[in-house]
This record gives sequence, C-alpha cells and structure tokens, in this order.
Amino acid sequence: MDLDRVDITKIQIRYDDVDPLGHVNNARFLTYFEIGRLSYMKRYFNIRGAMDVNIVIARAELDFERSVMFDDDIFVRTWISRVGNTSFDFSYTIEDERGRLFCKGKTVNVFVENGRPTKAPEFLHSLVIKEGNETDRSS
Repeated sequence: MDLDRVDITKIQIRYDDVDPLGHVNNARFLTYFEIGRLSYMKRYFNIRGAMDVNIVIARAELDFERSVMFDDDIFVRTWISRVGNTSFDFSYTIEDERGRLFCKGKTVNVFVENGRPTKAPEFLHSLVIKEGNETDRSS
C-alpha cells in the first residue's frame, strides 16, 4: 500500500464508547471512520472543516475482526479505494500499533450540489490506492 496516500489517525477511546460487555460498542466504529475521513480530507482535500466539502454517505460497510477494549491504543487508516463519476469509496482499517486488525470497512461517498449528485473532482483519481491504481468512472 502506498502510505503517502493513507491517513493514519490515533483514536482516543472515551468512557462512553464502552458498552456493558466491556468493549467498544459497534456503533462507535462509524464515528471512528468519520474521524479518519475528516482527517484525510483535511490533509488531501485541503479543507478547513466539514462544511468545505459537499459529500453524503450512500453506503457504509463494516467487518468486525475482534473486540476493542477500553485500554486498547487504536488507529484508523483511511484511503480512497475507488473513484467513479459522482461517487468514491473511502476504505478504512482500525488497528493497534502492532498491526492487529479490529475492523475494516468502507463508505461510498457521493458529491452533491443543490441536493443532486455532481461530478467528482479530477484530483481524486490521483489519490486512489488499489491494485493497478484503477479508477472506475461508472458511478
């Protein structure tokens, strides 16, 4: 993986992230993805805040590998894995510093203007990390 195009963000687990079973509740992982996504966009999209980019999430996928406990030190890795005409995919992993995988997933993100899908910016194609750096202009 080309680490020059991957954002790595340390996640601070909060007390209220942990459920009665003693591990981080599964709903929190989408929040961790959001933290990684915003960090990525600040770094590569040259934005100052969430209002600078008009994207909506059309789909989210998560695969859980192991439980995250309150005292685990975790990081979210975020990268762009596909770019289409109006949408693109952020891919994510949540790992510890040794590389143990806790969760992986992706979000399908759609650029919108006036409530309608709009063309993805050309610069996104240079950020894609995938076998062969393929881009898909079908969606």
